[in-house]
Amino acid sequence: MANMAFRRLGKAAYFVAFVLVATSALDYATTIWPLRPADVSWRYGAVGILSGFLLTPLLGVLVALVIATVLDHPGTLKVLAILSGITGIVGLLLLLGFALDAIQMYQAGAPDARPAAKASSLRASIKLLAGFTAFVWLGVAGFRRRVRVGV
Repeated sequence: MANMAFRRLGKAAYFVAFVLVATSALDYATTIWPLRPADVSWRYGAVGILSGFLLTPLLGVLVALVIATVLDHPGTLKVLAILSGITGIVGLLLLLGFALDAIQMYQAGAPDARPAAKASSLRASIKLLAGFTAFVWLGVAGFRRRVRVGV
């Protein structure tokens, strides 16, 4: 009986996880549109804005990983673990680019605006580092769980 209840809840939870990831990704994409990756100020702003959008998809992936683990869905667990790991690694590399862009933005900005810019860059960097590290950690944990059950 409990197993059937988990399975029914699992479908709804997978949908909630999808909604958390998809709506946040859509909100972020429409916020940074139109894309101008060659523009330093656009890149700096886009990555800085990403720090505010990262928590919701991270929560969605966590929900999906928990459901995949509880319901023993090894294929879903594998896909989620791989995507989480890739997202985290790419994001950490993106953080390095953000640091370089921040240096360029400081040099181009007015001296009296630099303390506030440094503070906001530091805040965004901490959030990005924590979020992307969590994605890597979820990827590793999901893969280890998959390996442990022998799949």
